[in-house]
Amino acid sequence: MLAELYGLIELFESVDASLRIVIDRLLASVGMTAEQRRNLEAAEVLRLQQLAESRDRSEA
Repeated sequence: MLAELYGLIELFESVDASLRIVIDRLLASVGMTAEQRRNLEAAEVLRLQQLAESRDRSEA
């Protein structure tokens, strides 16, 4: 499960890099700063890691 999560994170990072300019413009248009966006991304990655680890423990 954790390997799957890391694969999804890599996919997200690839898509994010491709769309970063568009995403930054969109989020700026609704008032979100680049720092807020990075914080949001970091929080979501952490949440997904914790979810995967929790699922791995429950499956063991």
